[in-house]
Amino acid sequence: LEINKGSESARVRYIAFLYLIKHYKDDVEEISHLPKFDSSSVMLSRIAGYSNYEVGDSTKALVLLHHVFKIVPDDKLISSDYKYYGRTLIKTGQDSLGIIELRKAAELDSADTDMMNEIANLYYKMKRYGDAATWFHKMIDVKKESTRANDYFMLGKSYFFNKDYQNADTALAKLNEVSPKYCTGFLWRAQNLFQLDTADEQGLPKPHYEKLIECLTADSATAQKNCPQLLQGYQYMAAYYIK
Repeated sequence: LEINKGSESARVRYIAFLYLIKHYKDDVEEISHLPKFDSSSVMLSRIAGYSNYEVGDSTKALVLLHHVFKIVPDDKLISSDYKYYGRTLIKTGQDSLGIIELRKAAELDSADTDMMNEIANLYYKMKRYGDAATWFHKMIDVKKESTRANDYFMLGKSYFFNKDYQNADTALAKLNEVSPKYCTGFLWRAQNLFQLDTADEQGLPKPHYEKLIECLTADSATAQKNCPQLLQGYQYMAAYYIK
């Protein structure tokens, strides 16, 4: 910039570099100092829209992203266009429209597990548990060995609230396997199995309530911190033995 004083193309290149290193605030400031914003530039319009979203100006970002969708043919739109457009719509209270755009982003980049997780969590927040389970499952299929315990937990809870207790048990069993010290996992599996055996004729929840109690009483601090869960375990065991 020192050498190319007055060169707008040099400044635009600098703006592109700022975006790449995630200096969004600096990016927005540099864009505002351009003598003239070239609205025909796809790159500049994209960066301006993305960066304004990142700094929290969703209203301005939405205007800029609308412009991107206007000047770029459908077959030339990229995953990040849909991603930022979807996120901006959601920030402005248009959740249903936003999630459609996020799904388009995920379709264009089938390896983007963060995007799948974002979509799944949005569906979960909207209480569309069947859709949430579908997207958590897609994410886990792609992540494979890098799947975290919380991924299985969210999948299991989504199935549970969708009343798909059999698939919930499979997901929660995997959670117990990969995170055997996570006591709450045993509680959720026990509660889910109770839905498969509401008359408690088979005692399906029993071994999992036993593991819950074992896990919670491993040390006194854990037991005190999780007193309601421990009480639930004792209450089930008492009822089981009375029956």
